[in-house]
Amino acid sequence: MDKFNRSKSFKRHVFAGSLILLFLGTLFMTNNVLAKVCIDTKEYSCTAVKTCGGVFTDSWKIPCTSLCIIDDNYAYLDAVTYFHCNLGFVNSKKLVGSGASIIEGGCSVNFKGRSMTVDMVDTTENCIVHSNCTPCDGCCIP
Repeated sequence: MDKFNRSKSFKRHVFAGSLILLFLGTLFMTNNVLAKVCIDTKEYSCTAVKTCGGVFTDSWKIPCTSLCIIDDNYAYLDAVTYFHCNLGFVNSKKLVGSGASIIEGGCSVNFKGRSMTVDMVDTTENCIVHSNCTPCDGCCIP
């Protein structure tokens, strides 16, 4: 009976150790995947114009739009509270991607010198938000 109790105790320790290793392995892999760091961040102030079905519907100022360059292939655009977009580089002047803040559609970014234009397309509402953006220093600091 003593041999059985030792075996049972050993199995519990092995099981607990396996769970700890699984947790640590998952934590390590998740941090490597999610810990994408911006190698370059650019801040812009934008003026947005919304058209639906070719008809002007609204315009507004976006005081803070940040572009996070993650690596040579990917970037993330965040126009605080308005929209955000996951982007891939087509070339050094153009990025395209999917709008993480809209259901169906996409987004594109075109650079013109230091300025950029951003187009967000929502196919469910047949609307386009076109933004002209100029660089600003510190406009995204709360």
